[in-house]
Amino acid sequence: MAYACAWAGTTLHVVGRTVPEFPFATHWINGEIAVRTRWESRCPNGMIFLDIAETGLRYVGAVGVWHPEPQGSNDPNSCRELRRHLFVRDGGGTRIVVEDTGGRQVYPHWARISRDGSRIVGRYMSGQGFLLSSPFSSQLPLPGTPLDVNGGYVAGQLGNRAYRWQGGAELLDDLFQGQMGGEGRSLIGAYGVSEDGRFMAGVGSISGQQWAFLADTRLAR
Repeated sequence: MAYACAWAGTTLHVVGRTVPEFPFATHWINGEIAVRTRWESRCPNGMIFLDIAETGLRYVGAVGVWHPEPQGSNDPNSCRELRRHLFVRDGGGTRIVVEDTGGRQVYPHWARISRDGSRIVGRYMSGQGFLLSSPFSSQLPLPGTPLDVNGGYVAGQLGNRAYRWQGGAELLDDLFQGQMGGEGRSLIGAYGVSEDGRFMAGVGSISGQQWAFLADTRLAR
């Protein structure tokens, strides 16, 4: 399963997971497997890469590890609690940046890294979103569900409305109020944002039917 892709010059990077059994985090370069790895643990674990920066040198992913880690034994019965962590992998190795300590579990199937690899958005199982900026040592809470990050902008969904965030959330329905064309139209979720915040891509609704949209924020001015 592929979760994301990025071009670095003429090189195509794709990240995701492969099976059988518990998934391996996998990175393909031009269609060939370059990295296929699991978390080092005596407990069975699944590990996935969720997104990759355009440089192809930094990715974000999630791992589910059974806790506590057995000491001196490979007995899987000693692994009782599944904890989900968010990690970053780059030239400096693999490190956990959001840790599940048994209370707040990371949602393990969605996180995004900015094109330059300097920012990450994700969310907890509770729905609370967050933003991490390099070196990823502290979190900034975000409204709703963040779905993409690029430059200083975040794209996402707040309730059932698409938003753009840069220090504060701005609903796209409000931003494009003069261009929406009447009742029964709304912009539901924004899944992509350009580095300068000008272009947004996502899903909208017209009379109850869903449509993909591309929005140019300059048209709203």
